[in-house]
Amino acid sequence: TTTTSHNTSSNQNNNNISSKTRQKYNIHSSESSVHLLADLAFLFSDYELALSTYRLVINDYKNDKSYVHYASCMEMMGMCLVFLRKERDLKELIHYFQLAHNYYLNGHDIKRATRALLYSIDICKKYKLNEAAKLLVLASEHEENNSIRAALLYEQAAYIYLTDEHSILLRKYAFHLIMAGHLYHKCSLKAFRVRCYTSAQHIYQHKQWKYIDDHIHYHLGKDNYHLNQFQQAVHYFVHLIGTNNKSSTTTLQQQMSSSSSSSVSSQAERQKVWLEEFVLVVSKWVLNNPNDPIVPHLQLPNFIDS
Repeated sequence: TTTTSHNTSSNQNNNNISSKTRQKYNIHSSESSVHLLADLAFLFSDYELALSTYRLVINDYKNDKSYVHYASCMEMMGMCLVFLRKERDLKELIHYFQLAHNYYLNGHDIKRATRALLYSIDICKKYKLNEAAKLLVLASEHEENNSIRAALLYEQAAYIYLTDEHSILLRKYAFHLIMAGHLYHKCSLKAFRVRCYTSAQHIYQHKQWKYIDDHIHYHLGKDNYHLNQFQQAVHYFVHLIGTNNKSSTTTLQQQMSSSSSSSVSSQAERQKVWLEEFVLVVSKWVLNNPNDPIVPHLQLPNFIDS
């Protein structure tokens, strides 16, 4: 109820802003006439005229604090430079699109803010891939009310880190995939999270980073279970509870040697949860596929009486 009321009030504020703007710049106002001339020049491919005409009106919009109108002019000025083949003026070009992004945000227009940043990202991909990845993350952070768009932006950032020929950053690639998977999970898109986590797992599998490794295998197991991929789910839970999970075994031994009862108890609770989930998955697997082989390569730990 609170979220609904917040969204309603936010929509009302946006409607109030847009209605005030429409009243300020009606079709007969000088600002609207100049803006229309610039748009027509752009449509007729006279980009030099369009660029100079947009510049005539931007100060009026800025002085009137008409942020969305100002941002739209900045966005179109950037597009004019693109069509004039002035992409080599990279700083100026990105500057226009980033100003458009910032002022769209000031005007509470998140969709257009993301669009303006995507134009900037598309230019950066040709010259500065790492900068493009940073801008994608920046865009995703502003999409806090739309987890799907935020997840897509994080995933695209991850692939940029993988495809940069000059410096392939595998850890950043994997980290951004995990972030994308987390956001997909918030949208109940389990298959998408499985795709992201599976790709990230190949980067982390030989690092022996206990908490990351356990996190990935546990959620891959749960998501595959909910997607009725029981054999895959069993595979991931076997990794967690068997002795082949070296990171968990080593950490538990270290905790026991340091006599930290709370740490040992916490680890024991986690393993108890994994075992319960494992039994549930195997039971469902056997029920649905009675002829399949049961739990291959399960290596249970040895228990030694003290």
